[in-house]
Amino acid sequence: MWPTSARLPERPGVGYPREGTFRVGNDWRPPGSEGGPISHAIRREAPAPMPCLESPMRTTAPLHPAPPRLLLLDAGGLLVSNQMLVLFHDLAREAGTTVHRVRVHYQRHRSALWSGRMDEASFWRELLDGLGLEGDITAWQRRMAQLLGPQLAPSTLTRWSAQLPVWVVSNHRSEWLVPALERHGLVGHLDRLLISDVLGIAKPEMGLYGLVESRAQLDPQQLLFVDDRPRNLRPARRRGWRTLRADPHGRWIGTIDRLLAPPPGDHTTEPPRRRAGQMQATELAADAIVS
Repeated sequence: MWPTSARLPERPGVGYPREGTFRVGNDWRPPGSEGGPISHAIRREAPAPMPCLESPMRTTAPLHPAPPRLLLLDAGGLLVSNQMLVLFHDLAREAGTTVHRVRVHYQRHRSALWSGRMDEASFWRELLDGLGLEGDITAWQRRMAQLLGPQLAPSTLTRWSAQLPVWVVSNHRSEWLVPALERHGLVGHLDRLLISDVLGIAKPEMGLYGLVESRAQLDPQQLLFVDDRPRNLRPARRRGWRTLRADPHGRWIGTIDRLLAPPPGDHTTEPPRRRAGQMQATELAADAIVS
């Protein structure tokens, strides 16, 4: 009788396991050895199933899911650089204090700043007064503008916006973000701006995600939301959105390109959704900032 261990020793002329091998209870036998006291238990062993790999989108969608119909992008860290830490260092050096102290004062006003309960000028005055700094706030407003540098190439946004609408969903100040998008040539490729200070609500509050759904009028699975903070992605995932975390190395850009690519074998060509650059900056400021 053949041994019953999971790992059988190699035997001359007999491969293990091999095509045509039979299993008798817990014993393996080569073809032609079916006779014996337990031959009634013979059955062919089915091959073990291949493991199922989880997709990067954390979904059980098919191998080639339908492309999303609306792309939702965070702004800070994706479209424009997020340099708040640099600002904290500048303020600490000017005030002769620590970065930690600057951060503490900023956190006191952060929620009111992003939600629009505090206007931008009042934020600067409160922050500077708390740090014992005097002078005009315009110098720090200019410094903030300098720190909002380009993060995403306009050509990338051109490619995406030709295939589907692109909205911005960001915790930001419209006084800072809109001019930065205009300077970096991104305005003409965006269909809608949902900025927290205008909406009066910020991520990850669930009400903001409901507002997006009411404006989009699409099935949640047709929304692709990209953000660099997991806490902002979790509420969207619970609502059934497709989500993608933006990594600092920019690999998320290639992931979106692959998601928007047509499935293999699909040779149909459709005209671009709209001509790139069709929306002008004045149109964006007037019509696209949702309140």
